[in-house]
Amino acid sequence: MKFTPHTKEEIAEMLSTVGVSEIDALFAPIPAELKTKGGLDLPEGGISEPEAVSRLKRLAGRNKSDMTCFLGGAEYMIISSLPLWTHSLPDRSFIPHIPPLPA
Repeated sequence: MKFTPHTKEEIAEMLSTVGVSEIDALFAPIPAELKTKGGLDLPEGGISEPEAVSRLKRLAGRNKSDMTCFLGGAEYMIISSLPLWTHSLPDRSFIPHIPPLPA
């Protein structure tokens, strides 16, 4: 995929919309000690996507953690019939996370 940068006119319009005159003004609130000094150590001419993925996997593999990630926490947009069938059960004590239905 080819990257097509914004035109000078588009950049001016975006900056005007957010109320600043230049791009550097967007970064002014960041303390100087948090900003990168000098250039970034990037390969000349870039790298391919498979090479980038490989490097990121190697980098991620250096993370040390004995914790399990529950990203998403099993929160999904699903329709469950659980409330419907629990209403017809005489004893719902084995399902503690569902409060008793009002009488």
